[in-house]
Amino acid sequence: MDRTLWHESFAVYGVAVGEILVADSFLHPRRGLVECAAAPALAARLGPAARRGQAQLGQWHGEGLLYTTTYLAKDGHAEGFGLAAHCDDPASLATARDTMDVWSRTPRMRRVLVSGVEPRCMGAARALRMMEEIARDDPAYVIGRPPEVDGLIEIDDLNEVPDGGTVVFPAHGVPLGVRAEAAARGMRVVDATCPLVTEAHGELRRFADRGDTVVVVGRRDHRAIGSFTGQAPDDTVLVENEEDIQRLDLPERISYVVETGMAADEAARLVTALRARYPLARGPHPDGWCYAASDRADTVRAIAEAADLMLICGDRDSPDARELAGLTTGTPTQILGDLGDLDPAGLADAATIGLAAALSAKPGMTATVIRALAGLGPLSVVRRRVVSETAAVAESEAV
Repeated sequence: MDRTLWHESFAVYGVAVGEILVADSFLHPRRGLVECAAAPALAARLGPAARRGQAQLGQWHGEGLLYTTTYLAKDGHAEGFGLAAHCDDPASLATARDTMDVWSRTPRMRRVLVSGVEPRCMGAARALRMMEEIARDDPAYVIGRPPEVDGLIEIDDLNEVPDGGTVVFPAHGVPLGVRAEAAARGMRVVDATCPLVTEAHGELRRFADRGDTVVVVGRRDHRAIGSFTGQAPDDTVLVENEEDIQRLDLPERISYVVETGMAADEAARLVTALRARYPLARGPHPDGWCYAASDRADTVRAIAEAADLMLICGDRDSPDARELAGLTTGTPTQILGDLGDLDPAGLADAATIGLAAALSAKPGMTATVIRALAGLGPLSVVRRRVVSETAAVAESEAV
């Protein structure tokens, strides 16, 4: 595509000292109106000094300079991007010129492989619908971090719920003691616990009630884990790796349950190690496990293997985003809290980009990234979902 790129500068009006104008569009003297779909990404990368707007080209002279990169799309219309700064502001001019030097290397034909597995499993999506419905009428108090829904208030303890208030149990459930306290205080409860979590909790309590020590196979940093160990605090022990299993010193009468947020392949490996150490250990049949985490992990791995660059939408401090990034071994990966985290240096040689969303991703972030990438050259989007170890379903669409 390099042969079809034009790098030019023009005189412009309407740019002030101390700012960099990121063009949403500009009227090119020969190629007509140039739409700049990548403008949000450039503006976010530049930060507070950037202002977006239409660049007004001067016929012969102007207040500032507009640096541009343009190319012709498949249908013949012009696309590209541009940055302008005032002529009396050498620092901003230098920043605009240097920024354009980096971004001008990014346009090319690309395809984006988008994870077709939603970051929220069916149980979490069901809980979100329940929370949205209850929050329409009155404020509701959610134990733990709630989704971004107006009317939901995060709490850590039931004492934070006022008299007559509504408490919501999240999809990953709550410890048994929390349920008992809510019932004893006559609270209005909306139980949005995932049915699979409810079933696993019930099995755990049944195992404990018959006198077993229950090994919970899960991750310490998963939100659901506290609700599992909290079903029978005196009778449970958590393992998250084979080293934990080797350190166990338990009586022979043990059972196990698998935390619903753990990928099935990882859980199966740990259950095999546990039963090698304790052959009489009893647990639920794997058909009752949650496979949502496995589907998502397998999909991200498959996409990363086929990609030159992997983008994970989500908070950099989120365990979920970091876990997804850890699945992309061997593929350069960027975690995008917002468009400002999109590093153009990684885009220049990336003909295939993988894209997945973590639970902490801002609403609509995946679509926002795709729109920005579409402003950097002709783009095709493939949505991919791995449904087994050997099969995948994909839907394609042109952008």
